Amino acid sequence: SQLYQMRGRVGRSSHMAFAYFVYRRDKVLTEQAEKRLMAMKEFAELGAGFRIAMRDLELRGAGNLLGAEQHGHIAGIGFEMYCQMLEEAINTLRGGKPAEVQPDPVLSLSVEAYIDGGYIDDAMHKIEIYQRIASLRRLDQIDYLLDELIDRFGEPTAPVMELLEVARVKIMARDLSIKNIMQKEDRLEIIFLPDPKCAGENIVALVNEFGYRAKLLPRDMLLRIKLTDKDTKDIMKFLKRVLNTLSGNKAEVK
Repeated sequence: SQLYQMRGRVGRSSHMAFAYFVYRRDKVLTEQAEKRLMAMKEFAELGAGFRIAMRDLELRGAGNLLGAEQHGHIAGIGFEMYCQMLEEAINTLRGGKPAEVQPDPVLSLSVEAYIDGGYIDDAMHKIEIYQRIASLRRLDQIDYLLDELIDRFGEPTAPVMELLEVARVKIMARDLSIKNIMQKEDRLEIIFLPDPKCAGENIVALVNEFGYRAKLLPRDMLLRIKLTDKDTKDIMKFLKRVLNTLSGNKAEVK
């Protein structure tokens, strides 16, 4: 953060200025120093101060916000996951019991969703982004993360975009109390948790929409939909269409 502030102090008004950070050619940098220099290189655009501060927190450690100690690193779980765990702990202290946490749905889909080496080749950066994606809880957070990825690494590749789409589907499924989504050859199976948040009339609307292709098994909390070749070819788009109907959202799926 201090390096970022120093760099911002040069150049005023109509005068063009440049900031150079140099070190001896024969000097061996520590791992932390290299990470700080890489952060300065990545976050070069205007308004990047907040992201620099977040990276600084990950490198130095945020400490224990609920006690007197100030130690420990959050790089192992990521800043957003740390904040989520902190929020859960505060809710527990306020209410006397842990806040109800909706379990993550299990997705089994035939998609190529991962961070490829052609997009991000640094292992630590890959782990960081995977952790960030795993900690997403709202759809708008995906858009913010996408903007950050473009700023830091350029336009995402197809597997990375698919990974973000999987995260989008997982958030939508969690909000509907869906336990499992499985793609099995020519059918899609959706298993709901007991007492799902999904409205019954929306399930009926989905069954009516697909007609004979959809079958509801209330005893097993299972919804089964037969897939066409077109559905299988773009399973993510089809799945978002299904989840939108279950949530009562009639917006067109892109």
